[in-house]
Amino acid sequence: MHRSNRKNKDKKWHTLKWYKKQFGIDPLKLNIPYKEVKNPHYSSAAPMRLWEEKDVQPFKSEDGARLHAKRREAGIKAHQTRKKRLIEWFKKVKTENKIVSEITKRLWEIGERIRELHDLKADCREGDDNNDYWETGIDHCNRCFKWSKEQDALRLEREHLFEELEVNYGKDKKTIQLARKYCREKNQ
Repeated sequence: MHRSNRKNKDKKWHTLKWYKKQFGIDPLKLNIPYKEVKNPHYSSAAPMRLWEEKDVQPFKSEDGARLHAKRREAGIKAHQTRKKRLIEWFKKVKTENKIVSEITKRLWEIGERIRELHDLKADCREGDDNNDYWETGIDHCNRCFKWSKEQDALRLEREHLFEELEVNYGKDKKTIQLARKYCREKNQ
């Protein structure tokens, strides 16, 4: 093995999250130099910052690591509590008001139909040898154009349904979507 390769292999580089968990410190706050590398998980994401372990080692804090673990546990507990409350709220609203139940049922149907239309268009394009339509944003054929129009109409209806839920129940769209997601997860 070449000598310079051995040197680089001995270096230990870690992420900010790793240092917070293991060392209980934030290397960004210490102004320690870092290197940027391509994000291995998402190619379009920002590059990852990595710090060399030997540079951060002198600042290691056992108290900081315990504090980080404690905060993490508190965050997990807070998330579980919020999840539980959202599920309870959504079930209560659904059972007390028949309109909400009908709206959520229709939202489910809309989502299913939009996915179905997407798959139909994909199958139609894949059957064509000249399938550069997807990149240009042009519909493949008249059927695909018709399906796109139907998808647009369904998306518009979905927006109106969410607006109705927001107005009647004082929760924003994201909160309603999250509550619906948690209920689905719990029922599966």
